[in-house]
Amino acid sequence: MTTPQPRIAVITAAQRRVIVEVMRTGAEGQQVAKTLGLAKGTVFNHLTAVKEAAGEPTLLSLALALERGQVKLRTRTDKRRQP
Repeated sequence: MTTPQPRIAVITAAQRRVIVEVMRTGAEGQQVAKTLGLAKGTVFNHLTAVKEAAGEPTLLSLALALERGQVKLRTRTDKRRQP
């Protein structure tokens, strides 16, 4: 039996900063916002975008998918907005 290829979720550098901080600390949105100097709504928007890009409905399911190698995060390298 072959192992399925992981889903690749392409995210921005700002989204990566937020998700890394959440996964590293387990902190809630307000604390992450304070630590990174962002508005709470911005943190919420970034987390929502990362979950959507990964095809995961919750942070827990995203964390499990990352741990199991089912999802890999890739940072978009160009600065242009993508549709």
